[in-house]
Amino acid sequence: MDYSIYKIDHTEKGFSEVLINDYEMHQKGETIQRTFSNNLFNENIEMSMKVKFFFKKEPNENDIIWYNYWSPFFNEDERVKKEIESSYGIILICLENALYAISLGIGYHYANRVAVEDFGFEIAEKIIKENSISLKSVKFYKQTKSRSLTQYYGTFAPSEVGESNELLIGKLDITPELDDWLLKEYTDDAVFSTSVKVSSKEFKPVEILKLVYEFHQVYHSKLIKRKPTFHA
Repeated sequence: MDYSIYKIDHTEKGFSEVLINDYEMHQKGETIQRTFSNNLFNENIEMSMKVKFFFKKEPNENDIIWYNYWSPFFNEDERVKKEIESSYGIILICLENALYAISLGIGYHYANRVAVEDFGFEIAEKIIKENSISLKSVKFYKQTKSRSLTQYYGTFAPSEVGESNELLIGKLDITPELDDWLLKEYTDDAVFSTSVKVSSKEFKPVEILKLVYEFHQVYHSKLIKRKPTFHA
C-alpha cells in the first residue's frame, strides 16, 4: 500500500474538530503515544508523538455508464445504478507542535485542503537522488513561483519558462551521517508534491510513523543539505 504524508497547516484541536464536525469522521480506537529517537550529526534527538485514527464510510450510488448507454437501444427504460462505498481515513500525528496526516483511502480529499503546499518539494530538495528522477509532471501557471520551487528548478529538475512542478518521483539519497535512520532502508521510489508518498510493503505501522518522525527532522533541520553534486 502507498501512503501520502501531509504537513497540516492547522492545530491538532482545530483539525480534529474539522474532521469530526465538518466531515463527520469519527476517531477509531485509542490515542497512541510513541517516542522516537535518532542520531542527527552526533546529537541524539528524541521526540514524543501522539497519534489518532479517524475514519468514515459512505455508501454511494453511481450510474453504470455502459448499461445506460446501450439499454435504450434495446427499448429498456430501467436505469441501473451500482452501489459503492467510499472510505475515508486520516492518521493524525502531533509531533513537537507540528501536525501531520497520513491519508488512507480517499482521505486525501480532506488532508490536502489544509496541507502546507510545498512540504513534499522541501523534502525533495534535501534528499532526492538527482540522477534517479523518473518522472516530472508540470503544468502552466500564471502566478509567481514560490521560493522553494524556484530554488528547486535551479538544482534538480530545470523547468521551462511558464512551468511549475506538480510532482517528482525518485529515490532517496540519505547522507552517510544518517546511516542509522530508517529512511536509509527505504529503497523504493518516493513521490514528492504537496505530500510525500511512500510504499509500506516493507514496513510495519510503527515504522511508517518513524518515517514521519524522520521526514519531520529533514524538513526542519538546517544541517541536512543537498550533497555537493547538486549545482545551484
